[in-house]
Amino acid sequence: MKNSNYNSISLLTHVLDAKHLVVLQDWLEFVGREFDELVVIISDCSEIKMALEQLCHEYEATLRIAGTANPTTAEGWNEDAHLTKQFQTAKSDYVLLFKLDTLPYRQEYQDWLDETLAILIAKKAIFITGSTQPFLNDLPLDEDHYLTQRVSNNFLIIDPKRWLNLQDRYRECTRDRGRFASEARLEICCEETREFGIRRKNKANWRVFHTQLWDNRLISARQKFKNGYKVEDYMRGYQDNLGDPWRSYYLHPVPSLYERAFLRVKRMVKRSRRKVRLIFRK
Repeated sequence: MKNSNYNSISLLTHVLDAKHLVVLQDWLEFVGREFDELVVIISDCSEIKMALEQLCHEYEATLRIAGTANPTTAEGWNEDAHLTKQFQTAKSDYVLLFKLDTLPYRQEYQDWLDETLAILIAKKAIFITGSTQPFLNDLPLDEDHYLTQRVSNNFLIIDPKRWLNLQDRYRECTRDRGRFASEARLEICCEETREFGIRRKNKANWRVFHTQLWDNRLISARQKFKNGYKVEDYMRGYQDNLGDPWRSYYLHPVPSLYERAFLRVKRMVKRSRRKVRLIFRK
């Protein structure tokens, strides 16, 4: 039976490959309390749909399929459109958005979700986020949280109505940001209004790590993550200083020297474009 004292929660993700269902199960256990609905984008796979129906039956939650996508083609995935449909479909007070290449672990902190929501409400923050190290401009709040103006859709909690409102308000100035546009809109809002979100700090007994792995390496990384393999290496320093993706993403393969050089040039171009946008906004 649902606890009427809880803020209602919708869980949002996309499940395009049946092998990722085991990570979804990790997330459902990680939440640590009742949730109201699971809002998903799925591939046209009967195995996935049947598994989701069974999971929602076990958790006494409503399954809402917001759309389908073809995971084998670039045309089959439109991040902005799919997220908008999911947020429009969600019926709860808050949504917890997560990606299935992002791994959760909770040894303790059974009430972490409601504790963090209480901080969000008390501080009048826009969102809760995580899955990275703190950024240099993040402000320590307590031993488990920071105030932040940086966002990750790999782990994001927000009022769905507020998310939709902010996406509409800042849509025009982020048309060149591709699949990162929805995150950029929240960050631009924070810059303009001087508001903040809450960053949940990764610790040994509570952590959310992004892997950027989607194939069988994800399943291997998941088991190592649960066993605590090298997790300390990914809980040091600031995200701004990590630079290379194999230092940011858990157990991400190290590319060749040529690939590393290409990534550095790409990152320099991205930073230059961001500076130009900031200048024109001023």
